[in-house]
Amino acid sequence: MLLKHQSIPFINQVVDIYNVISMESRLCVAAHNLDKVDGNLTVRFSDGTETYLALGAEQPVPMKPHEYCYAGRHV
Repeated sequence: MLLKHQSIPFINQVVDIYNVISMESRLCVAAHNLDKVDGNLTVRFSDGTETYLALGAEQPVPMKPHEYCYAGRHV
């Protein structure tokens, strides 16, 4: 997003912190509500069939193919 748009939007303090860590380390970093995840998470590219549930959101939204994602089963 930084390379494409030359900026990163403010979302909240937690997201901003892990965005900075991701940019500095060049690693995919994120925060998760582990009460909502069943089993282990894996980092991989999305295939376009996944949905994404943002922190604090009630409803998941579809993901585009070829994006980094933390994949796991939502409970």
